[in-house]
Amino acid sequence: MTSMPDQNWLIIVGALFSLSGIALLGKAFWAFLDAPASGGQSVLKRNEARVASWFGLPMLGIGFFSQAAGQMTTAHSSPLTTCFMLALALTLLLYGMLEANLVESISAPAMAKPETPRIALPPPNRMEVIETTVDDVRLLKAAATA
Repeated sequence: MTSMPDQNWLIIVGALFSLSGIALLGKAFWAFLDAPASGGQSVLKRNEARVASWFGLPMLGIGFFSQAAGQMTTAHSSPLTTCFMLALALTLLLYGMLEANLVESISAPAMAKPETPRIALPPPNRMEVIETTVDDVRLLKAAATA
């Protein structure tokens, strides 16, 4: 009876990271293409693409690095691969929770409109400007020397 070889979990985790990164980059690409030419919706869609690419590119890079490292060594199920799987789950969970907040916070300055005040406020106090003439300066100099 032949036994099945153990799987290289580093390659499996790398493949999952790569697939997740490709999915997020695909979402970023689709949001960028779906953005209208101008307007408030355009800003939101482009910032949505930006946030998705912020999460997708590092995940894709980690996935490729993990797969390359898996080619150099054999990694059985270990605490390292468990940490990688938990990191993947945590990253996807954080993306799901923070995406809308990040898009809104990036888009807020571009979409902000100045509010009109609800109460008419009085203008600030103006200081009176005292103008001096040449005669006043001459009198002050004479008084200082005397």
